[in-house]
Amino acid sequence: MKEAQKKVLMIAPTAFFSHRGYHIRMYEEVKYLEARGYRVKTLAYHLGQNITGFDIERIIRVPWYTETGPHISLSKIIPDIFLLIKIFFVIRRFKPDILHCHAHEGALIGIIVNFFFRKKLVIDSQGSLVDALVAYRTIRRRTFLYKLIYKLENFIYGHSDVILASNQHNADIMIDLFKIPKEKIYVVDDGISHVHIDQLLVRELRERFGTSFYKYVLVYCGTMNELEGIDILLQTIAELAKIRHDFLLLLMGFPNVEYYKKKVLDLGIDHHVKVTGPVSYFDLFSYLSLGTCAVSFKIPSSEGNLKLVHYSAIGLPVICFDHAANHYIIGDHAVFLDYKKNPAKLAVDMNVAIDNQGELRRVAQAAQNLIYNKYSNDVLLRELLKAYSYT
Repeated sequence: MKEAQKKVLMIAPTAFFSHRGYHIRMYEEVKYLEARGYRVKTLAYHLGQNITGFDIERIIRVPWYTETGPHISLSKIIPDIFLLIKIFFVIRRFKPDILHCHAHEGALIGIIVNFFFRKKLVIDSQGSLVDALVAYRTIRRRTFLYKLIYKLENFIYGHSDVILASNQHNADIMIDLFKIPKEKIYVVDDGISHVHIDQLLVRELRERFGTSFYKYVLVYCGTMNELEGIDILLQTIAELAKIRHDFLLLLMGFPNVEYYKKKVLDLGIDHHVKVTGPVSYFDLFSYLSLGTCAVSFKIPSSEGNLKLVHYSAIGLPVICFDHAANHYIIGDHAVFLDYKKNPAKLAVDMNVAIDNQGELRRVAQAAQNLIYNKYSNDVLLRELLKAYSYT
């Protein structure tokens, strides 16, 4: 069979499509593959936005499952079982050449299915599960639970034909911690395909959010939860508001929108923070263009941080935490803060950074140049085709 005619079944145990990093990666992969002659079918949960031109099949509706954001919950077990059952029927009908499995649970489903069908199994890893759980302080090293999850993750990697790592830091952890042969791992960084700004929408957004009343507009757009550092970001903003009053933070994304609106009120910073709710990926750069600076307080882990690529692509200077995953994406071209500091000290550092406009312009220009040279999807996703060809 010619390569251009190959069929790919994407196993996505999630509410695809939702407007967040993991789903954006999947969206860009499917677009890239289909533009090169592959036929791609995506199998996902009952929730999520349908995309014109995408072949998406869904499980039956699970009434009590309504989550569209990232989370770890026992409530996912039932939709995952339905996904596993449906795959058996889809494979017989679609006859894919490649099973492209997203997330560790998708990989586990793919492994179970592959005992019966023997397809090429590709695991698309956003980061090490056990490493992320340690980073988020959900588990501790050298405990029974750590060893159990480590063995499960090692089993998953060991039963794959090839692994896609979302960044080199993720790949290094697989090699060092799990002893995966490096020739089995392909690094497919998160990248960008285009930057489109709708000026009419931008004018409407400026009026809606009142950004013209502030000298500095900080923007965050992405997943909103404690693991992404949103709680400590808001605590830092509360401290920053004691120092200066000429700034606004646009907090854009989901889930937990109502929770963070209440937190903003409880902290007394509603004059400095507007929680906008979800932003469509297709309007993303119009929203980001409202900013004079972008922030990301994501804690250290092996996961990617696609928002840094988006921020830098339109020339926004970035203020983020100082750890390996962020340096891998944008090098030294950001203002890096010490994630071990408390909110009061972080606010002092942010205040200095905001006032140093010359340095912000310098890092923004350097980061933008880096992004366009390194993070074009047309270049990055060539590794995906190499991985599909690996035997």
